Amino acid sequence: MSAVYLGPTLGALLCGVCLNTYLYGLVTYQYGAYFNAKFDDPKWMKYVHFPTVDPLNDRDPSF
Repeated sequence: MSAVYLGPTLGALLCGVCLNTYLYGLVTYQYGAYFNAKFDDPKWMKYVHFPTVDPLNDRDPSF
């Protein structure tokens, strides 16, 4: 039985995971910066947005 070479596949997976982690951190930072900013937005607007938008990032239609 021959060995399966997964070098390019795992490399692409690693690049995707690193990019997704970076973008997730960026969005989380922007949320924190917005939450700590002193806008005159109602409290419900600050608390409702993140829990409703964040789970959309976890969906993966390929499964």
